[in-house]
Amino acid sequence: MDASDHLDHLARQIQLLSTVDPTSLQLVAPSCPAWTGAELVRHLGSTHRWANSWLTAEDPSEFPAFPDQPTETGPQLIDWLITGANELHESLSNDDPERTCGSFLGPTTVAWWIRRQTIETALHRWDLELISANPTAFTADLAGDAIEEWCALQVARGWDPGPDPVGTVHLHGTDAAGEWLFDIDGGLTWTRGHQKGDVAVRGTVSDLLLVLWKRVPPADVDVVGRPELLDRFLASL
Repeated sequence: MDASDHLDHLARQIQLLSTVDPTSLQLVAPSCPAWTGAELVRHLGSTHRWANSWLTAEDPSEFPAFPDQPTETGPQLIDWLITGANELHESLSNDDPERTCGSFLGPTTVAWWIRRQTIETALHRWDLELISANPTAFTADLAGDAIEEWCALQVARGWDPGPDPVGTVHLHGTDAAGEWLFDIDGGLTWTRGHQKGDVAVRGTVSDLLLVLWKRVPPADVDVVGRPELLDRFLASL
């Protein structure tokens, strides 16, 4: 996927967010139980504005302050979310994807932010829709790309599993071409393709992504081999 594809997906996520039921915002988000729907909306809307401040920062090495969150609730809060999301989409669309800018992981490009915010928005859109028990699955192309971004983020952050888990985890998409092998022996490396792992995880690419981001339990997909390895791996994240 390129920046144009990500921007198309981001526009779709914003459209889905605009249909979130405002009356659900007072309820706890099942996949983010520390937050209500309203708190989740405030987090996502502030993240969009924070991302935009990285794009416009004069000094790319300086961390912008995280924006203050509004007190509005209900439809007004949804409107605030959509306004910020559209502003971010416009900024990203009008920028050069190859331009160098700052990020919380160091120097990067606008294309990195386009991808990061598309996936961030998609995940929290799913969280919000789950409150009403009717989340829209990720398309296979976006989910596959998000799995690889998840791998890149874990590696960039210097993920350390400690003494456990040790072994290999194989993800196998059942609805689209997509297979990944994670080697978690003292660190984290990953490759694409079909390889035998100590534990195999099979499901739609959307569900595989949700397992990695701990939105759904491994019981929602097929796990063959050493399920305790997968459990320890997820618990270490």
